[in-house]
Amino acid sequence: MIRRGLATTPVSRWPTWSRLTLCVVLAVSGCSVNKPFQGDGYTRPADADRLLLMPIDIEMGEISAAGMYEPKVEWTEQSLANVTQALNAELGARSVEVIPYRSPEGPIELLERTGLSHHFEVAQSLFEAYGD
Repeated sequence: MIRRGLATTPVSRWPTWSRLTLCVVLAVSGCSVNKPFQGDGYTRPADADRLLLMPIDIEMGEISAAGMYEPKVEWTEQSLANVTQALNAELGARSVEVIPYRSPEGPIELLERTGLSHHFEVAQSLFEAYGD
């Protein structure tokens, strides 16, 4: 014998108390309080409209019919330019000063420190050995 619970029973066959509870929960869940939580005497600093923008990491590509991900350099460069332009336009309209992040080390030092240069060498040798 298969027992049916409230989850599989149509709402019209639920007990009255279940339907009433559901109505109360739905009605109360729509209520919200929009009280700003701000300390007394708080004033916004004059230089508060500055934003440190970290490097944007975007990689665009497509999935082939075989299910392989193929990165597209042109798409990636264009999407990075579009995102940067839109972000600068929006923040400029809000009078926010954008401070771009400058890494203390250059890209070559970063590759060597993280070991990605070795990863590139291995991937390059595999590509040369096995081709496309």
